[in-house]
Amino acid sequence: MIMAGKILFCNFSKTFSESWLKNKTGFDSAAILKMLKEFYSLSVNTPQEAWNSYDKLNRAIQESLIL
Repeated sequence: MIMAGKILFCNFSKTFSESWLKNKTGFDSAAILKMLKEFYSLSVNTPQEAWNSYDKLNRAIQESLIL
């Protein structure tokens, strides 16, 4: 997760490519997305179809944050 944070918050003027990502992390973008989905799903019950829509995913995240 630390590496993902470094990737997300580093200088956006740099051009990222699959080869750069694989070289820096050892994983391609599909593998990183899969790991992030699994990590998030461990703590928040997210319907599988929510991953196919930003609106549905945002709604699921918002609902999980409401106490």
